[in-house]
Amino acid sequence: MKALNRLLIRELLALRAQAITIALVVACGVAAFVACFATYDSLQASRDQYYSQARFADLFVNVRRAPRSLIDSVQNIRGIEALQARLQYAAPLRLNAVNDLLFARLISLPESSFSAQVNRLTLRQGRWPEAESLEVLMNEGFARARQVRPGDTVSAIIRGREQTLSIVGITNSPEYILGAVEGAMPDDRSLALIWMDEKRLEAALDMRASFNSLAVTLADDAQSEAVIAELDQLLAPYGSRGVYPRKEQPSHRALNQEIGELRVFGTVLPTIFAAVAGFIVQVVMNRLVSAQRQQIAALKALGYTSARIAAHYLSLTTLITASGCAVGLALGYFLGQWLTSMYTSIFHFGSFQYRVSPLFAFIPCAITLTAALLAGLMAVSAIVRMSAAQAMHEPAPSRGINLRLQLHTLKPRQRMIVRGVWQRPWRALFTCLGTAGAVAILIGGTWWRDAFNHLLDVQFHAAMPADMHLGFIEQLPTKLAYELSRLPGVMNVETRGSIAVRLKSDHHNERTVIETLSSGSRLRRVMNQAGQVVDIPSSGLLLGNHLAGRLGVKPGDWLRVEFQDGRRQERSVLVMGVFESLMGRNAFAHPEFISELTGDAPSVTQASVQIPVQDQPALIAVLRQSPMLSAALSRQSILSAFRETSERTLRIITGVLSAFAAVIAVGVIYNSARIALAERRWELATLRVLGLSPAEVAPLLLTEIAAELLLAIPVGWVAGYAIALLMVTLMSPEEFSIPLVVGSRTYGWAALVALLSGLLSAAAVWRRLATTDLIAVLKTRE
Repeated sequence: MKALNRLLIRELLALRAQAITIALVVACGVAAFVACFATYDSLQASRDQYYSQARFADLFVNVRRAPRSLIDSVQNIRGIEALQARLQYAAPLRLNAVNDLLFARLISLPESSFSAQVNRLTLRQGRWPEAESLEVLMNEGFARARQVRPGDTVSAIIRGREQTLSIVGITNSPEYILGAVEGAMPDDRSLALIWMDEKRLEAALDMRASFNSLAVTLADDAQSEAVIAELDQLLAPYGSRGVYPRKEQPSHRALNQEIGELRVFGTVLPTIFAAVAGFIVQVVMNRLVSAQRQQIAALKALGYTSARIAAHYLSLTTLITASGCAVGLALGYFLGQWLTSMYTSIFHFGSFQYRVSPLFAFIPCAITLTAALLAGLMAVSAIVRMSAAQAMHEPAPSRGINLRLQLHTLKPRQRMIVRGVWQRPWRALFTCLGTAGAVAILIGGTWWRDAFNHLLDVQFHAAMPADMHLGFIEQLPTKLAYELSRLPGVMNVETRGSIAVRLKSDHHNERTVIETLSSGSRLRRVMNQAGQVVDIPSSGLLLGNHLAGRLGVKPGDWLRVEFQDGRRQERSVLVMGVFESLMGRNAFAHPEFISELTGDAPSVTQASVQIPVQDQPALIAVLRQSPMLSAALSRQSILSAFRETSERTLRIITGVLSAFAAVIAVGVIYNSARIALAERRWELATLRVLGLSPAEVAPLLLTEIAAELLLAIPVGWVAGYAIALLMVTLMSPEEFSIPLVVGSRTYGWAALVALLSGLLSAAAVWRRLATTDLIAVLKTRE
């Protein structure tokens, strides 16, 4: 074995503590990068593969009632490759031993559904139903949430008649990956999707040879806008609510938001993570190599060339960094696999395809290896150019920064600490930046909890304080409020209407719902992101900022409103206000204004009920008998569904990244302390020989580290807020917005982790200082 190889092994063993911490820093950065990008890429690939296999439709439309004889005319539209005409109906659902209000979306199931050309179902358990029977299929999300299995029965109230349905299979559909339907949030615990025999559903709804929903697949060369226009014109006499593309389909839109959040989260934070890790490696390796100038001088004196010495130290840097990359790749692979499999309980794909692109492995490793090699090369090149005799001497003391302080007022040890920081400003700066990077990542990985808590507090406690929210199949008269107030336990009731519209501005158009609210509403209020109540204008529209942004309008602009209620009226309406919304693409108006605009009397489609918890079971028992009810959610169930679909996954990801950031904090502070000890070992040993105890000497070093740490924490706070701002800016919200809220608890947690990392590093340095051989250190200087 060559001498330099033996030296390399000895140095690795001597520096094993520092080498391990550096490798862990690299491993955490690489693992975070690989795991997040692989999860995002795998979810996208799984979604696209499932959509392709299941022949997910491109266009959708709901009508009041259309004859099946119209299907031939639809098929003749140029650009349509395949279609699926079906019946859909919202019905109250009863499930044994479940006291909650449950609802079902009943969907007709043709005999050939398992070989359909549009929206193919994927059978997960059981079998296909027999033709013309009451055997049905249920979606996997609801079945899993309520522990329903093939062989169980449920009861659905269809147009006032209760029918018992036998579940023979559990299935998935590309239309309901998240169990989302129009006008409601994804909620697998309250909403079941049930596919039943087409003829049976036709008879139950008295809609023989008719359909009320259409899904269309387009040919590759089809002009979607032309198809939409022709299809709209054809279906307009049958109460069409407007054709909309896949991007506006509720499940796909909600799924895209979830994956989009992961894309931003998996792009921004791990990239910054890898950059911080590379920066830390660069700083630490630079100082590590610089501290060994005397060994380099000795090698030059023995005849080794500068190139050979440089290669030796670059090998040291490469071994440490490469080992960290290897650990990070393995950890990132398994972590990404775990994160991807976790989504199986949320995203109901037929199967998941986990993959790690070689590019995702190359990028973080290239960043850290390049940073480490550049650091080693810069440090070695400055020394190998020196002569052996010149390199043997300690470097001249740094002049530092001109200090205009009254140091004579300080005690000797305090002056030594101040001078130590001021004479090595770059070292102090790099240590502060590295620690600040770890603090920033901690904030960037944990602020989501504050944001979600604020969102829930504003939206579901202040804006929607009602205990229960009810939805109805069709528009009802306003006297419904009086009837609901007479139900058992009801303390207060407020009703409101909603109407499906398409808002148009120049070449922009958006499908949404205008919700009608009176100014005095208390159980349903409009609130901005700051939690302030926004008044409903007496005329015109009030838009959420995301909807206004997509339409390109501002207060004072005019919009064309096309009502999607079958009559297809179009009116010009003034935008009276725009507010910062938290949930959805909001549009609000006063009920009297909408009544004047449409020429219809005010109507009711939703209601908010205030009722004590102990009286809710009695109210639920009554509501179960109503054939007009299409949805009923308690505030608690809404909160539970929201947390299950959004907060849970982010909490897991942020927890992992927070643990990685803590490792970075320990790594940078510990390495800084160890290198500072190596740089000042002769001074500290001299003080020990002069009679100072370890307890008196250690503060000279540890106080300097503590000062750098305390300076780094506020810098990290600012950088962490900037990371949060960047991620919020990159988000493209569809169903809800992430508010930029970073609480004091998050700042405190980041500071606490940094301080604990500093204490652990201080303890290790103290132990090292206490066991230092003073004579050996002083002889080395000689």
